[in-house]
Amino acid sequence: MKFIRFLIYCLLLSGFLGCSSSPDRNMLENKFVKAKSLFAQEQYVEALEIYQTTIKESPESAKAYAGWGLCLDHLTQHQEAKQALAKAISLDPTQAEFFLILGIIDFHNSDRKAAFDNFNQARALNSYLPEVYFNLGVCLFHEGQYQQASEMYQKFFAIHPGRWTAHVL
Repeated sequence: MKFIRFLIYCLLLSGFLGCSSSPDRNMLENKFVKAKSLFAQEQYVEALEIYQTTIKESPESAKAYAGWGLCLDHLTQHQEAKQALAKAISLDPTQAEFFLILGIIDFHNSDRKAAFDNFNQARALNSYLPEVYFNLGVCLFHEGQYQQASEMYQKFFAIHPGRWTAHVL
């Protein structure tokens, strides 16, 4: 399950760390690319340092707070990770990925209700994000709601046919 969590984080990082056009934004995006690369290599402390520097330089960067939260979670600093994601959400409440990440953190810290609420908020913001349905399915499965979990997995595969992630359960 930890490997699946890692893959989902990598997919999310690649999704919300996109590129932009201005020189300052390009420099910021280059830092995100570097941090994402370090994260993918499981060099969480090094990635964390880049996000911390980015937050000092661009305190309104929701992406920096989200990346910082991901790193903190992988370093088992779960409360701090939740705070970083809450800050990212306060800066940009339109990013479904931020709610998805917060839901994953909640789920792995046994706060199933908060996880379910965050996954549903992510779904409300972006109903075409396949990881939302996968993670809702996992929550429902753990609650013994197998029929509803199956429906979520079917939506997951309908949005992204050929994805293998949900086969792990």
